[in-house]
Amino acid sequence: MLADCESEMREVVEHVRATGLKGELIIKLKISPNSKGNTDILKIEDDVAIKVSKKKGGVSIYYADDGGKLMRNDPRQMVHPALVVVATEVTQPIRQVSGS
Repeated sequence: MLADCESEMREVVEHVRATGLKGELIIKLKISPNSKGNTDILKIEDDVAIKVSKKKGGVSIYYADDGGKLMRNDPRQMVHPALVVVATEVTQPIRQVSGS
């Protein structure tokens, strides 16, 4: 199933890039007992489907590389070496100033 999901995801990404329309990847899992009265053995049926649709909900922006993989940062944009992540946690105790 995971191989199906990966190939279907790439197909949706390629379609969205080619048409500019929205795409959707639908994964359904149906879980049921394998036989009546016995819940120790379960049967799982999977279905992976794609479609182009107008999806409502949250929006996330990703960049697609030439292989169809999604990334948060533009793979074609250079990273400037002066841009660094600054630590936000206090590394030394804060001193109290007396007076005033």
